[in-house]
Amino acid sequence: MDIDDQALLSTRANAVRNGVASQLRIADVDTAIPAAFCVVANILAGPLVELAPRLTAACVSGGHLILSGLLRTQAFEVRAAYSAGFDMVRTVERDEWCCIYARRMA
Repeated sequence: MDIDDQALLSTRANAVRNGVASQLRIADVDTAIPAAFCVVANILAGPLVELAPRLTAACVSGGHLILSGLLRTQAFEVRAAYSAGFDMVRTVERDEWCCIYARRMA
């Protein structure tokens, strides 16, 4: 889900190129987030923290959560917002940016 048509076109092309099934659609922050095995959010840290209850609720048991678009200095705050019910598997850093990979506990 994204508010930007171009972002969905790019995501769809990348999914096809990598052989990944996806269901993509235009949405805004008030749109209900459907349950998914893998929830990916590439937005700033503030919105990631704000959306934590909605994004965690959308991730099914045993599912994956990938959070990016945040600075290394913001990783602790974002991890804390998603820690309930999730195993923080790995944080990948590149320059000043990072990506958090978590898995919902069964």
